[in-house]
Amino acid sequence: MGTTVIVIPHAGGMASAYYDFLKFADAYVDFKIVELPGHGGRFDENLVNTFEEAVDDIYLQCKDVIENGEYVVFGHSMGSWLAYELYYKIKSEGMPLPMHMFFSGNNSPYKERSLSFSTLSDEEFIQHILKNEQTSEEIFKNPELRALFLPVLRSDYSLLENYKPVPGREPVDCNISILCGMSDPLLMGGVSEWNELTARECEITYFEGNHFYLFNNLEEVFDYVYRNIEMCNNY
Repeated sequence: MGTTVIVIPHAGGMASAYYDFLKFADAYVDFKIVELPGHGGRFDENLVNTFEEAVDDIYLQCKDVIENGEYVVFGHSMGSWLAYELYYKIKSEGMPLPMHMFFSGNNSPYKERSLSFSTLSDEEFIQHILKNEQTSEEIFKNPELRALFLPVLRSDYSLLENYKPVPGREPVDCNISILCGMSDPLLMGGVSEWNELTARECEITYFEGNHFYLFNNLEEVFDYVYRNIEMCNNY
């Protein structure tokens, strides 16, 4: 049996946004793309209210994969922090830990930040999102899409605003990779701080592009992911 890549999307992201990843599945690597409640194919479900609820949901979605033990985790943007919390959920359940973790498009969760999205009006919130290249302007120009997408995005940003990682944890006990876009406006010097969160090796790799660099560099990104999976399997 091959290795499964658990993929955790960005804030407001749907599993379908990551379906191009499936092109890279083969006899040795497959994908489990997470869908949070209230997003995409689970749009009719209630949105979660806390990071903990989101992590618990992800754990249940991926439990069979985790039990098998042959897996890595790839989280992008908000998904990178969810991936970090998923590691400790898996550990608390006494389940096999991931062979490798890929944290994409985000600073360390312990990087000091001042997020205050809940006080913004819808228009102010949208301008913040567009300024930081976090979604397409076309979504907000279409009234129907805006009505569907904006509450989901605001809910996810509320999760980010209220998320506080537990201090003083034992470090992650596997190698980690930090993947970033060279011109990502959201990275505030907290990328190198990921190095403090693992007892193993931490490698930081930059790709051409902005916050959503990975969608324009899929071949390069997955060459990198596959090389690391191969190293895990040869260890």
